[in-house]
Amino acid sequence: MSVVRLSGGLGNQLFQAALAIAIAKKTSERVGLDISAYKKLNNLNHRNLEIGSFESEYFYFCDTSTLFSKFAHRAVKQKNSVIDVRSVNSIDINRKRILSLPYQREGDLVFDSAVKLVDNSYFVGSFISPQYWGTDKYQVLNDMRNLIRGNFPNSKNFANKTLAIHIRRGDYLTNLKARNFHGICGEPYYLNAVQRMLDLHPSINHILIFSDEIRFSEGLRKSLGSLGVRVSVNTTIEPRRALIELSEPDYFVGCNSTFSWWASVLNENRSSIFPTKWFLDLRRVIDPEHFYLGNVEQLNMELE
Repeated sequence: MSVVRLSGGLGNQLFQAALAIAIAKKTSERVGLDISAYKKLNNLNHRNLEIGSFESEYFYFCDTSTLFSKFAHRAVKQKNSVIDVRSVNSIDINRKRILSLPYQREGDLVFDSAVKLVDNSYFVGSFISPQYWGTDKYQVLNDMRNLIRGNFPNSKNFANKTLAIHIRRGDYLTNLKARNFHGICGEPYYLNAVQRMLDLHPSINHILIFSDEIRFSEGLRKSLGSLGVRVSVNTTIEPRRALIELSEPDYFVGCNSTFSWWASVLNENRSSIFPTKWFLDLRRVIDPEHFYLGNVEQLNMELE
């Protein structure tokens, strides 16, 4: 038995599910996806489980929160009924002994070669590189495409002459730790990326902006107004619907977000532009040859 711990937002959950599929293909055993991070006590980032409707021959959902709660009760008694971040983290570490599974925790790398896809392990990390999927990467991607399309709402079928832009700010901007780790793509990146895409594909007649920050989106819309192309802002907030709608147009400008990555690969015919850098943290560097799938051009712009 192997288990992958789900964590983070939709983009990260999709990469963790993909890792489970890759493990199952290699070991011929179904893999558990641990949803305990989304329980009230352990859900420190207030994220939602977005892939709970997935049904696959390769994985199943499991919940270690019952085991977790036993240690939580002990922590409450020790901390005078107050559980802080340190106590929650220590509880999480104890899970490896409870499950009697060797722990495989991803290091500070986009791809950690020390992680081995073997049976009887508990996997913790983001696992955001398709390099983890090995020689099965296109089969894994196809399985993920089918799961996403089969479980997420249908798109609005945007015209194929539309350029979609994804802007990720949110906690990248408001959370100091995330801000210093990820960095953000500023307006110069988007202006240069859009101009490059229009140079490559002059038939584009509509630019559609998706973002979690309306004020920045409206500012960018005004800046793009001089290009002579209709520009609008999509206000879809629900992550699963936004992902499908964002994947529909054949032209795409993405940012340093796993949500962008999945929006790009869901459309097999898509031409995409992404930033060369994904992290301010210098320990985490993407390898474009193994990270991107499909027709992707990189734009060398500094993160802010």
